[in-house]
Amino acid sequence: MTLLLLLAAWALWSALDTARTSRLVLSGALVGFAFLDKTLEAFMVLPPSPRVPLVRQARDRARIVQMAWFGLAVLAASAWWVAIVELWPASSRPYIGGAPTTPS
Repeated sequence: MTLLLLLAAWALWSALDTARTSRLVLSGALVGFAFLDKTLEAFMVLPPSPRVPLVRQARDRARIVQMAWFGLAVLAASAWWVAIVELWPASSRPYIGGAPTTPS
């Protein structure tokens, strides 16, 4: 998780220097993958992350669109596994995390 968040910080910093949307989307995706590793602990970096580009550069429409792409990348990278597990029928679902037996 630490490596993924460090890479996300690098991508965010790179996005600030180059103003490229692809680096911002990469940063969001890395935060999402960190969520898959350690769940909500990874989202501790989210409150300041979207604000950094907005504070550093002018608040124009392009920045707002870029931040929307960042949010979509976080959502897509973090929700795909949760969606697969929830949509898979429980009767045929293989063992996925937690306890191997359910308490009755």
